[in-house]
Amino acid sequence: GDANGIARLEIYDLASRKRTPIDVGPAQDQYVYGGEWSPKGDAFLWFRANRRQDTVELMATDPATGRSRTVITEKQATWQKNSPQLRFLADGSRFLWESESSGFANFELWDLSTGKLARITDDPWVAESIVSVDEAAGWLYYAARSSETAINSQLHRARLDGSRRERLTKEDLHYSSFQVAPDNQHFVATKQFVDVPPSASLYGMDGKEIAKLTTPAADPYAKKGMPAPEFLRFMAADGKTELYGILYKPAGFDPSRKYPLVIDAYGGPLIASVSPRFGTQEAQTGLGVLIAKVDNRGTPGRGKAFESATYLKLGGPDVDDQAQLVRELDKRPYVDASRVAIMGHSYGGYMSLMAVL
Repeated sequence: GDANGIARLEIYDLASRKRTPIDVGPAQDQYVYGGEWSPKGDAFLWFRANRRQDTVELMATDPATGRSRTVITEKQATWQKNSPQLRFLADGSRFLWESESSGFANFELWDLSTGKLARITDDPWVAESIVSVDEAAGWLYYAARSSETAINSQLHRARLDGSRRERLTKEDLHYSSFQVAPDNQHFVATKQFVDVPPSASLYGMDGKEIAKLTTPAADPYAKKGMPAPEFLRFMAADGKTELYGILYKPAGFDPSRKYPLVIDAYGGPLIASVSPRFGTQEAQTGLGVLIAKVDNRGTPGRGKAFESATYLKLGGPDVDDQAQLVRELDKRPYVDASRVAIMGHSYGGYMSLMAVL
């Protein structure tokens, strides 16, 4: 029941032992965090967020005076990501910035002194991470969820001035472990999916495979007598949003039998549970049960509308989607819908309680 602590920042000069308080603004009920020095050391950068967490500001402080100014303001009708990606270029003044202003994470080019220079990407899917930056050639390489299956990562590149964008990988698989050649004509990537073992290849920038560097390993599930996990696609409880899940089956699975179903839930903001990578398994299927999981509405990685579906509605659409997973699996003859359990930790524990109630 105690009042929230009031956060503040100070700069301490080791040589003079002088303490300079940083101007964090008049608001008392706020967050100040994520401090780092600019590459030139002429500004201390930090984030400021309101208590509701729908607004985040990138702040710059003069270390000599402690005076602060707002460099960028990001605001959402629901949650705003509290630590957008920020990466400085070689001149120490320009930097790449992750913005969700369009409803999807995209990259912009900013200057610490003069403001926004360019919108580098402007896509209707989530840009996940910066892979590399070739300033001499003027390219940003980045991973984005532009695949037909919206949790599969693809490699993209874009001109730093925003004049051109290209998707470099082509198949509806999950790509990772990217290495871009210095000539900007080739790259290496590993591709895989829930039921596709990983393999690495050398590609041209047109996406054509030039050489296989590794071949997929023999199916480890078959070697152990276990069914491979099954990737699930079905409509959410709203009847219009596609959801992704995974179903794990026990060793010796017999579709003519009936099996109890266990739902493994998390389902809360900031964490997705369904991975497109190959090789996952649930050991507890050894108890003779089916285990299923789904990333319901309200989880990250699918854009702000998907993520914000549970804003001020926690325990609503997310629980409805977990129940919808059970309804979908109940259509299968080997699922015993009279024996369904749900488990989870942290938010998944809350989900389990709400599902039971």
